[in-house]
Amino acid sequence: ALTASPGFKVVGKVKRGLPGLRQSGRYWHIEQEKRLLERGFKPCTAASCIYVKEISPTEYLVIGVFVDDWLVLNLTSDPNAVTDLIASLSGHFVVKMAAVFERFLGAQFESRPDGIYMHLTQYVRGLLERFGMSDSRPAATPEAGKDESSEALDETLLNRADTQLYQQITGALLFASTTVRLDLAHAVNMLARRMSVPR
Repeated sequence: ALTASPGFKVVGKVKRGLPGLRQSGRYWHIEQEKRLLERGFKPCTAASCIYVKEISPTEYLVIGVFVDDWLVLNLTSDPNAVTDLIASLSGHFVVKMAAVFERFLGAQFESRPDGIYMHLTQYVRGLLERFGMSDSRPAATPEAGKDESSEALDETLLNRADTQLYQQITGALLFASTTVRLDLAHAVNMLARRMSVPR
């Protein structure tokens, strides 16, 4: 063990990124990017977490990176392109490949004859259970028009517990509305306007 004289501290410099340290995520990203660039991938200019390798003018390998989870799309005529990529990376990383693509970043995926269906069924059911709404039924809830007077609207501030509940529900719905359920975006945006002082 290292000891220091009274009034002094022992300071050390770590030579590599260790999990849990501030810079470990940065070092992991640098290492991943280095290995992908070596294999001909280029980061997308619009989203730096997406890497594209052009095989031919009409064929591509695309990788979406989220920390240590990758989503690889094989847009080539070679059915072994992903397997070959994984084999070349396995010397540097421990790679596990899902046998069936079912979940990624909270979203669920199903293969159908007409394509891949992305949904949040489990997430939404979990929300309904969490907030005690499992037995509720859908109903149309039209938005109040601009011509309606503000006097008709209840402007009573919520208490602290209800405010936190409102914020939790709205935050959970924000995730759904920005990933898969884009049809909820307007309604959730209206809820989010009053996040700090809900009524």
